[in-house]
Amino acid sequence: MGLFKRKDRVEHITAVLKQDEHLYDEYSARSMKKWARDFNKIFKDMKKNGTPEELKGYLAYRHTLDCWKYDLKDMEETIFNTKEMGMDLPDDRSLPPRIGELTNLESLNVLGRALKIPDEFKNLQNLKTLLLAYEGDFPEIICELQQLEELQMTSSQFKSNPLNIGNLINLKYLQFNNVDFTEFPPSITDLIYLNDLGLDGNDIVEIPPAIEKMKNLQRLSLNRNPLFKVAKEISEIKTLKFLGLKQTPLSEEMKDQLKKWLPKTQIRFEFIYDD
Repeated sequence: MGLFKRKDRVEHITAVLKQDEHLYDEYSARSMKKWARDFNKIFKDMKKNGTPEELKGYLAYRHTLDCWKYDLKDMEETIFNTKEMGMDLPDDRSLPPRIGELTNLESLNVLGRALKIPDEFKNLQNLKTLLLAYEGDFPEIICELQQLEELQMTSSQFKSNPLNIGNLINLKYLQFNNVDFTEFPPSITDLIYLNDLGLDGNDIVEIPPAIEKMKNLQRLSLNRNPLFKVAKEISEIKTLKFLGLKQTPLSEEMKDQLKKWLPKTQIRFEFIYDD
């Protein structure tokens, strides 16, 4: 049976995987070193004695990269068939080429800010939801994931604007908050079926006339931008229900124009606090 009786073994593995607060203090360097040792031990034990069936789903969801690292052969089928994952980046902050094997994956949440995405990432053609922060030039390989419906890249540090994001014809929800954009990326206006766009916390100064192409947009947020100009063409978006413009230096004249152009849109210029 290995290190522990079956029930005790499962409970111990679970406690280590989830950093049980009764065993580990995340604010103590000594405690975290102990956790790292225990983490290594449980994966070596699973490689030697097998992975408990009741933990396979959680391990595939949360620890696929660790299962690959420790070569847990009995996890391969579960990992391949898993449709939703939330994974921590490895120390080098690069997704491994094996990520391309996850062709059944529909939802992926990458924890941390990635520095490298392999070419194999384009194999994830069933992916519908992607949460990923990235540092560097915009990773255009994401624009090859044709089934994407939701893309959140908040807190990325982009060195370039996306050029081909308009290829994501099924995209409905897009969040580029706090990503260092200095302009409204022109390619975003090609997303004519997009419903929700978040561009909070950037350095955008103008909403361009091309915004009129986004005929299905229902929600647009540009809070905390040095925005001073909005093109009149925004009035062509008849579907727009909400426009967030809090903490922007728009003139009173510009605000009045927006109210006239978008009489059916809820426009927020200021924060509203509940009593």
